[in-house]
Amino acid sequence: MRTIFILLFGLVFLAGSALAQNNEATILQNGDNYQATINQTGSSNDAIIDQASSGGSLASIDQVGNNNVGDVYWRNTSGHGGGEIIIIQEGDLNEAYHRNFSFAPAYQNDKIYQYGNENYAYQRYRGGTTPSSDAEIFQGQAGNPGDLNEAIQDLGGANAKIEQYGSSNIARQYNTGTSGQNGYQHANIKQEGDGNDADVSAAAPYEPFDNTVDFDFDAAGPLPVSQYQTGSAASNAFTNIYGNYNHTTQWQTGGGNSATIDIGQAGTLSSDNTAQQIQLNGNNDATISIEGDLNIASQYQDGGHISTITVNGDNNLAIVHQTN
Repeated sequence: MRTIFILLFGLVFLAGSALAQNNEATILQNGDNYQATINQTGSSNDAIIDQASSGGSLASIDQVGNNNVGDVYWRNTSGHGGGEIIIIQEGDLNEAYHRNFSFAPAYQNDKIYQYGNENYAYQRYRGGTTPSSDAEIFQGQAGNPGDLNEAIQDLGGANAKIEQYGSSNIARQYNTGTSGQNGYQHANIKQEGDGNDADVSAAAPYEPFDNTVDFDFDAAGPLPVSQYQTGSAASNAFTNIYGNYNHTTQWQTGGGNSATIDIGQAGTLSSDNTAQQIQLNGNNDATISIEGDLNIASQYQDGGHISTITVNGDNNLAIVHQTN
């Protein structure tokens, strides 16, 4: 009987060890017009795709479970064609990485989707990526929010987009144009929930270049938001906030910039918010519109500028400081 018990215990132990094993999948590709797909179900799995291409390519990772890692490294060797990358993760404590290096301008269409809590997503572009490329991160969705997620985009001349649904999420965008990239560069963050944090740093160092940063927030607060734009070309910054106890700062250097902050809207008042705009080097336009009570709006402009503050509500404070 003792022998049978030991045998049964050993079988159960081996079965448990097999179920607890982690999976690791790696795909390496070098060539043109190829596709790579990895599907994993379970926890603590790793999926890695490494591609080098001079033409179109597709990389796809789909993971269901917790504590998984999806990693795609893509290199364009000639700039004659672009590619598409999609990472989908369902669960908690997952990590998604997409790193792109292009030796010449090539269009990219890259997306990361994460559904769950405490997930991390990172996208990085280097090299000659065209400003028409799209890099997007989605964490949670309407009706299915996720909390404590973090999204970071470190891009060189691509359109950036982050959408987060839930509370206590973090969004970071660092977007710098590259020499010879004419056109439009957009950075967009949308957060719906409470206690979220968003930060954008965008630069347009070469003429001609138009750098646009758009925010669309729906938060109950507190929500610290900062935008930093630097460069010699025209930049446009937009912040829209519907909620209370938010803190917003827009900082622009260079000429011919436009900064707009909208707090609240007709029929939906927002209270106890702080809006600050700082513009340097002349010919800038700053606008703050507030619908609500107990808000503070301040503008600092150095050089010939246009300043407009419109406030509807009670116990608000508006400050304008201009030097020429």
